[in-house]
Amino acid sequence: MIVSNDSIKSEYKNVYKETLEKINFPIFQRGYTWKKEQVENILNDIEKLIYEDPKTRATKQLYLLDFVWYYENGFKKYADGQQRVTSLNILILCVNEYIAEHKLNIPLLAQFQFTYDDEETQEKYDKFFNEGKRTTAPFGNVYKRMKKFVDDYHIYIEDIVNVIKNNIYVYLKQAANADDAFAIFTQSNSGGKPLSKDDVIKTTIKQYARKYGLSVEGYNFKDIRNLVISYYKLKVGGNFSNLAIMSFLNEEIVKDYKSFKVFCDYLNMVKDINKHSIYNIVSYIE
Repeated sequence: MIVSNDSIKSEYKNVYKETLEKINFPIFQRGYTWKKEQVENILNDIEKLIYEDPKTRATKQLYLLDFVWYYENGFKKYADGQQRVTSLNILILCVNEYIAEHKLNIPLLAQFQFTYDDEETQEKYDKFFNEGKRTTAPFGNVYKRMKKFVDDYHIYIEDIVNVIKNNIYVYLKQAANADDAFAIFTQSNSGGKPLSKDDVIKTTIKQYARKYGLSVEGYNFKDIRNLVISYYKLKVGGNFSNLAIMSFLNEEIVKDYKSFKVFCDYLNMVKDINKHSIYNIVSYIE
């Protein structure tokens, strides 16, 4: 894996105190995907810590692996760590709801503030966290399990709060740019699943179609994919990785409204062509 000279800066920090500022999840991140196994692992670790004597607990840390991030356009963007920090936010939500419901004399925990470049994921996140629709997928099942955990261990509620605030640590790895962050993410794959080329193309095209108000509805995704790939090979040549196609999309297709409009016009141009002709064109370019 080759990265820039000034990547990577690494710091070992308390995740709760470090990530309370607003953070953003970039376009190449999948949405939230944690299932039962991952949730049980973190709850089991927290359970072990809440049983500890506070003095002993102060000498121990729940290591939540590495978070990879970078700055872009004034935003702190997390290339890796979304699944874990979102799960922690769901647990914080459950703890706060229990404290409020039972009118306990315990200060509520601050929640992490997230935004997503993927508008579809952002809508789901807002429904769940901000509109109170707790059954919203993909967060609903994890919320249900964590709520049960808090209810089952309610006599340890202050200990749970203290563990969240003081005992959960990560290595925060700051990359110099998005390309390096994405390279580290796909290499380490320490929590999520790396995106395929098709995922990168589909998510990016759909997102920027919304952003620029230009429709790509009615087109077969395979056609869009083949057009993007043939355009890449025509402009750049050779084979490409997930990172290469992401960079190409950013630089050549979705860089600005004008670039994306050219791409959409290209789609319109081939719309009425016999569906088999497009594959002849792609085959010729390849």
